[in-house]
Amino acid sequence: MTGKVLGVNEFCVGTQSNEALCGKCHAGAGTCCKCECDCAVKKMVCPIEKIDCLICHAPNYKKTMTGPDPSIDATEAARNVMIPTRAMCLRCHATAGGGDNNKRGDLELSMGAAEISRDLDVHMSANMTCQDCHTFKDHHVSGRGMDLRVDDTETPTTCDDRRCHGSEPHSEGSMYNKHTDRIYCTAYHVTSYGKVQTVEISRNWETRHLEHLGANVMYHEMIVRESNPAPIHVWWNRWSEIMDLADPAVLDDDGVVVMAKPVGSVNDSAHNANEGSCPCL
Repeated sequence: MTGKVLGVNEFCVGTQSNEALCGKCHAGAGTCCKCECDCAVKKMVCPIEKIDCLICHAPNYKKTMTGPDPSIDATEAARNVMIPTRAMCLRCHATAGGGDNNKRGDLELSMGAAEISRDLDVHMSANMTCQDCHTFKDHHVSGRGMDLRVDDTETPTTCDDRRCHGSEPHSEGSMYNKHTDRIYCTAYHVTSYGKVQTVEISRNWETRHLEHLGANVMYHEMIVRESNPAPIHVWWNRWSEIMDLADPAVLDDDGVVVMAKPVGSVNDSAHNANEGSCPCL
């Protein structure tokens, strides 16, 4: 269990040398918070003084890797703490990867508006908050994406939770209920994403270009974006294969080095596996 320190992804390659950007959202303060990992129970124990609570609990707040952004009145922000709103969650989760709707694909800043359409998101249009599904226990949040190494809690985030739709969401006797043990709800109900803000489909560093910013010269990748692409469906049992920095780069049958991929098959139960839309192309 290496976490993100040694992990590789196609957005920032690795966290090393990117700490200043990662630190704008990740709640830890400093390049090394001296956390201790109890791998047996999948629990990280971090000094409370290294956690910036305001990044989640203060509206219009900004932080850096080491503390509040200089443009922010941290004292005033602390006086206005509240339960996180959708907009407060999305200011980080929708902009991961360097911009709106870059990394996740199905999360964009427009979802933080007071009113949104059912077509954009049926649950958020009913004024649901992120915490209605992603429940918390001692500030550990349920749910995961296939690119995450470990779960933060033992509680899965699932549509068949008895508080929500249940394992038989359709009317009694409906043939659709026969599919719920193998196929997840999102396979049918999420037909496209990137509906307001275009979604990033790929980054190509072979066709990079130079940008001169005063005395600084930076390389920028070629980014392809699309509007309303259809999701690619994969079998997922909540386990993933993740490439670490020390792993050899091996081409697959398509000539691609896969950095992260879901694990699963048709034989996995939907109660343990999600056959859903994964915006990683």
